[in-house]
Amino acid sequence: MADRDGQAAKEAAVEWFVRLRDESVSQADAEAFREWLAADPAHAAAYRDLDRLWGDLDDVAPCPQQPPASQADLRPGKDRSSRDLERVSARPRRGGRERGQRTAFRPLALVASFASVVAVGLYTFHFSAPPADYDTKTGEQRSVELLDGSRLYLNTASAASIEFTEARRTVLLHAGEIYVEVASDADRPFVVDAGTGTATALGTSFSVKRRHEAFDVLVASSRVGVAGSDAGSTVVEAGQGVRVTATGIQPVEPQSVQMALSWRSGRLVFDSLPLSEVFAELDRYLPGRVVIADSAVKAIPVTATFSIARIDMALETIEQTLPVRLIRLSDRLTFVFAASPP
Repeated sequence: MADRDGQAAKEAAVEWFVRLRDESVSQADAEAFREWLAADPAHAAAYRDLDRLWGDLDDVAPCPQQPPASQADLRPGKDRSSRDLERVSARPRRGGRERGQRTAFRPLALVASFASVVAVGLYTFHFSAPPADYDTKTGEQRSVELLDGSRLYLNTASAASIEFTEARRTVLLHAGEIYVEVASDADRPFVVDAGTGTATALGTSFSVKRRHEAFDVLVASSRVGVAGSDAGSTVVEAGQGVRVTATGIQPVEPQSVQMALSWRSGRLVFDSLPLSEVFAELDRYLPGRVVIADSAVKAIPVTATFSIARIDMALETIEQTLPVRLIRLSDRLTFVFAASPP
């Protein structure tokens, strides 16, 4: 019973979080929210947890803010529920509504408001990237033949620029993931620059995936020389992969090339991967964000194959086959909770 009550509190917290950010929120809503918080300590705890999750989401899209009622609203340490209540209290009282009357929850308006924040953040993130010679939108893939005869494949939400000189062939990977089949040219090395280091082809085909201040290299054939920004370097053989971070090169490890490059055949393949990592990968193909609101489900192992062309079905399949429940505020934002016990 306790688990079921805790789950209900988390889901109610999502509704309150969205409702308090709707422009039509009223004093009656604020009063009802106070009553809900006071009814059970689990309610306040669930709301605080969601506040922390939204803080993480702020990395992509800033939380919509109303002008504070006073400078007191900005005091450090004040919890989000108090700030939300004061923000509502600062608004002019609407006429024609009795005190204490509860406002009906308007899901369509609230979803649109909440989701638009994420959409704007994603738009800004995508279009603030450096100008690129080639790029792909979310869910899009592209193949390009370069001037030297090499073939460049761009995965979803990727951007790359080409710099060929008489001495070197360079691909600047601004964002996302690429796979290259390198044409032989002994006089001009082929290098992928991923910001925190480089991957130099030694007669090969390989992929590079950029992850903020890190990147992953996977070698499909032959070898690749990998160098980090700390002057460290290593050689990666076919069937191996390595991650490079701002602090250096991590150990080279065996990798399943077929699974890691399954996106080239229109599929995403996972083998006992934690649910949190599966959602992180799916996020790259979905037009929005998936936020895990319950840490208990992050480590659930997932073994599955999803079609990129029907990536929208992946969330439905996960919900049907795993002990999780998804609350979709729109196609732009989905919260993931543990399923309520029977």
